[in-house]
Amino acid sequence: MKQAIRLKSVTAKAILLAFTVIIQSVTAQVVVFSTDFDSGTPAQFTGVTNTESVQGYNGIGPVGSKFGGLFLRNASLSSPTSLTLTGLPPHTEISLSFLFAAIDTWDGTFSVQTAPVPEYFNVKVDGTSIFSQTFCNYNLGGGIQTYVPPAGVLLTTKPYPELGFQIRPGNPPDFGDSAYDFGQDRAFQNIAHSASTLTISWFANGAGWQGGDDESWAIDNVTVTALVAAPTLNIARSGQSLTLSWPVSFSGFILESAASLSPPVQWQAVTNSVTNLGAVLSVMVPLDNAARFFRLQYQHP
Repeated sequence: MKQAIRLKSVTAKAILLAFTVIIQSVTAQVVVFSTDFDSGTPAQFTGVTNTESVQGYNGIGPVGSKFGGLFLRNASLSSPTSLTLTGLPPHTEISLSFLFAAIDTWDGTFSVQTAPVPEYFNVKVDGTSIFSQTFCNYNLGGGIQTYVPPAGVLLTTKPYPELGFQIRPGNPPDFGDSAYDFGQDRAFQNIAHSASTLTISWFANGAGWQGGDDESWAIDNVTVTALVAAPTLNIARSGQSLTLSWPVSFSGFILESAASLSPPVQWQAVTNSVTNLGAVLSVMVPLDNAARFFRLQYQHP
């Protein structure tokens, strides 16, 4: 799975002085979850969790985040797909990025041959709707959808291509399949959130929604980031050792060290035992180098 970590930590140099040095880090965007579904659906997902080949969607998408291998496909009539994360570090907002596939005969708000409409794709965060728009894959003029994609979001253009899955009469050329990069839509960015638990739900509904072989949707390359106020790293000398500590609420972070900050910096995990002192986590390291640099780096499950 793609498991990029994007925490920009402030580093602290161990100084041989007889008093405590406090280093305050800045806020940073931290990846708290990511998956491309190529190894199956992670356990954090519930509801409809089926994965299957991306078929003709393969290779569609921006550099570094293209459809490929497997994605999670939901062809149900009303069942959502949900992602629940627990034990999140202290944060003030979250952002969501994913590729979206609207598969087969989405009618949007345009009644093709008196077909019932509308058909919505929805996303909720902790039960609150952050996105609810109709989509239409009709190619022959008059196809109407409420969603107006910002620049860079729409990955396929009309006439929408046939990318596999169920081939129905009139599909193609009447209908095609469409793809979107919702990581480029501000609706999914900077969402106020501070709880340690997060639930994101994706689902389709509306009077015209039929699901099954008629129409379905899929997601790929799901990434959740959180704006984390990185923890204060406290450094205190005790004889020929240093004691480094940080708040226990940041237990998802690990301590790393480097002998130099000259590129490329070689960060390595500090393997000394971590002691839980109730309010803080503490690590003791020997003063066995002329200079050592330390940082706290978040690692999501």
